[in-house]
Amino acid sequence: MSSEKTNGFGLMPNSQPWYRKKFLLLSILVGTIALLFIIINLCFTSGHYLYIDNAMVDGEKISISSKYPGKIAKMFVSEGSFVDKGQLLVQMDDDELLAQKRQAESNILYNEENVKLCTLNLDKATDDFNRTQNIYQMGVLPKAEYEQAKITLDANKTQKKMANAQTDSAKAQLSIIENQMKTSKIYAPGDGVVAKKYSSEGDVIQSSQVIYTIYNLRNVYVVANVDETQFRDVHLGQKALITIDAYPGCKFRGSVVSVTPCTVAQFTSSPTNNNTSDFTKVSQVISLKIRLDDISNNDIKGHSPILPGMYVEVKLKEK
Repeated sequence: MSSEKTNGFGLMPNSQPWYRKKFLLLSILVGTIALLFIIINLCFTSGHYLYIDNAMVDGEKISISSKYPGKIAKMFVSEGSFVDKGQLLVQMDDDELLAQKRQAESNILYNEENVKLCTLNLDKATDDFNRTQNIYQMGVLPKAEYEQAKITLDANKTQKKMANAQTDSAKAQLSIIENQMKTSKIYAPGDGVVAKKYSSEGDVIQSSQVIYTIYNLRNVYVVANVDETQFRDVHLGQKALITIDAYPGCKFRGSVVSVTPCTVAQFTSSPTNNNTSDFTKVSQVISLKIRLDDISNNDIKGHSPILPGMYVEVKLKEK
C-alpha cells in the first residue's frame, strides 16, 4: 500500500493547481521583459550628459514673394493653412500688364511696317547710288551729285538699322511683359503650412517683398545654444536626448548635424568687439543644429506634433 497521503480533495498537499503554475511563468516572463527594457534604456541614458535648456524647434522656412512690383488681386490661403507644392497662393493684378502687352504688340506691328518701308527706301537708294556711280566714273556727272547719292545711301542704311533695333526692342519689351504675366500667379514651391501672412488683397507691394512665410514641417529640427565653456564637449554626430515642453514625459532622440563656425554674438547688429579694441568679456554661446532621428512628419495634415517655435530641453551625451 502506498504511503503517500492526500487531502480531502484527492490532491497531494505539495501539488499546485495548473493555473498557478501558468501565472508564475507569466510573471517571470513579464519581469524579464521589463528588466531587459530597463537595461536597454540605461545603455542610452547612462553616463554623463551636457544639459542645454536654451533650445527650440525650427524648420525649413520658405518666403513667398513677387518677382515684380504690383497690386495683389487675390490671396487664396490664410495663416495655418496647409499647402501642397504647386498650389496657387496669390494672384497679382494683371490689368495693367494686359494693357502694356497690347501696346507692345502694337509697337511691334508698327516697327515691322517701318522696317519694310526702310527696306524699300534702302533698295531705291542703292539703285540710285549704283547708277550715279557709273555715270560719275564716266566723267559726265559732277562730283557733288555723286557725293549726295552716297549720303542718301548711308542715311537709308542708318534708318533701316534703327528700325530693326526698334523692332527688337519692342519684341524684348513684350517678352518682359509676358514673363511678368506668367509670374502674376504665385504658386507654393513645396509642401508646408502657412506660418505668417504679411499682406492683404489690394495691397501694392514691391518686388521681393514677403507675402507669406511657409514652414516645411517635414524638415523640422532643433536649434540649441551651448555655452562656450561647454563647447569642447560638443562634436558632430553626438547623440542627443530631447524633451519638448509641449509634451512633458515624451523623449525624442537626435544627433548633432552642424555647428556654427562662430558665436551667436557675431551675427548680432552690435557684437561685443569694436574698432577701439576694447572688449567686454561676457559669456558667449555657439549654435548647434540637431536632427530628430525618431520622429516622422510624413502626414503634416494630420497635425504634426512637433512645430517650429516649441521650446525644448536637450541632453547631449558626452564621450
